[in-house]
Amino acid sequence: MGNTNRPIGFRPQNADGEHCRKYVITAAQVLADGDMVSFDSSGTLVIGAGSPIAGVVNGGMIDATDGGIKTTAEAGDTCFVWDDPNTVFIAQISSFAATNPYTTASSAACFDIVSTTGAQYIDATAHTQDAIKILGLEYEEDGVKSVAGAYAKVECRINGLKHAFGVTA
Repeated sequence: MGNTNRPIGFRPQNADGEHCRKYVITAAQVLADGDMVSFDSSGTLVIGAGSPIAGVVNGGMIDATDGGIKTTAEAGDTCFVWDDPNTVFIAQISSFAATNPYTTASSAACFDIVSTTGAQYIDATAHTQDAIKILGLEYEEDGVKSVAGAYAKVECRINGLKHAFGVTA
């Protein structure tokens, strides 16, 4: 049976012991749980794997006035982010090959993400952002291990050279 095409962004493999920090979101952004975010030039969050990457959104956007969950950010709104550069995430990849972990072992040949709010996934055909390192196959939502090919779920990490708190050299 093939893999299920159901991109839902990035989820920590094991949230136990991991922590999140609260960050301010750039006005007019639309972020969802599991979205990869980066810092813009003013130090606030925007969707996508620009540089430097901040991490992955945990939960929704929080209204600065009443603490409610929002759909579009306004000035001062915040969200929590899984921001540890060593966090292992589970995500969908466009197509998995057995050589992916070897290919992305070099920080200069990592994969990009397709940045759609709430449905981000890894693009194994693009290397412009060099954002994601692949570690191996992971399980589908039904408990069956993903197989090589389209829509596989994989264990992955943010490239330490692109992460705001990762390796600097």
